[in-house]
Amino acid sequence: MNRADLAVVADGYWYATLGPLLLLKPPQLMMFLGPVPVPMVRPLGLVTTAWGTLLVNEQFHATVGHKEVATVACGSNACAATALAALAAKSRNKIFLGALSAQMAAFSAWQFAALRS
Repeated sequence: MNRADLAVVADGYWYATLGPLLLLKPPQLMMFLGPVPVPMVRPLGLVTTAWGTLLVNEQFHATVGHKEVATVACGSNACAATALAALAAKSRNKIFLGALSAQMAAFSAWQFAALRS
């Protein structure tokens, strides 16, 4: 397993862990997701879980191509980091959404660095 694959699989496990948490909508998490509309949290969790499962699937990597999967994951993390930063700017609780944004940006940077090597 090369560095790009490791970065994508780690990212997939992160998404596959975050998704069910969003699906459950615990009250402790909802107060941190301030500007996200409540009806959108469960669909967001479902999509997040599906995306994480897809990134972890080795057959998907073999079918599409390892470099292509890493490129798409890198781009999606950059978009997610930007969206979370925008939500953090509008939120009363900036720390949680800002930390998630920073984590997505770090995953994107890791994948980009792995692609370039």
